[in-house]
Amino acid sequence: MAPPTKQCQPQPKKKFNLIAWQEGGVTDFAETCFAEYWDKLPTIQQLCISCDPYNWSHRMALGKYIIQNTGSRELWGPNFSGHWHWAYLAQLDWLKRSGRLASPVAKVTKRMLEKDDIAMDSWFAYVNLNSTVALYFGAAKAGLVPKVSVCKDCGLDLEVDPGFLGSVDIWHCFWINSHKKFLDSIPTGKGSK
Repeated sequence: MAPPTKQCQPQPKKKFNLIAWQEGGVTDFAETCFAEYWDKLPTIQQLCISCDPYNWSHRMALGKYIIQNTGSRELWGPNFSGHWHWAYLAQLDWLKRSGRLASPVAKVTKRMLEKDDIAMDSWFAYVNLNSTVALYFGAAKAGLVPKVSVCKDCGLDLEVDPGFLGSVDIWHCFWINSHKKFLDSIPTGKGSK
């Protein structure tokens, strides 16, 4: 039996180098922090059924959908690499890696860092909720992305949280005003949504 051809052999996984990434030295998506989980995130169809805003993968999946559906590849470049929302997702990744999404009263363990649960009493988690989940809800309110259903048993009621609702309104205004003006200023065919 002949050995497998080169193209059939699994490619070695590139290791994420935070320092090189922070210095702008990472240009290959496979070397980013996102590469290890990007294709494993829940789909928007799954989140339309039940989205837990205090689940890290769910937040990241909402962000992925925003990046891939609020402009075009022509506008944002290969892998949507020029989209401004990557900054918020990079922060979300860092918050998880650094343990800031855990409860401030809990000792952060390696196992905790590997789980997708986000503590409801984490200040960092609440701030990030408003730059990821509220951002998505604002885009949904503007009709740019599908609405998602917040899980009923996740222990929170975002529909009565004034901070969250205020953030949704701010993001909604952004999407229908600033984002729309930006896309309208792009030559035909590059902007889309």
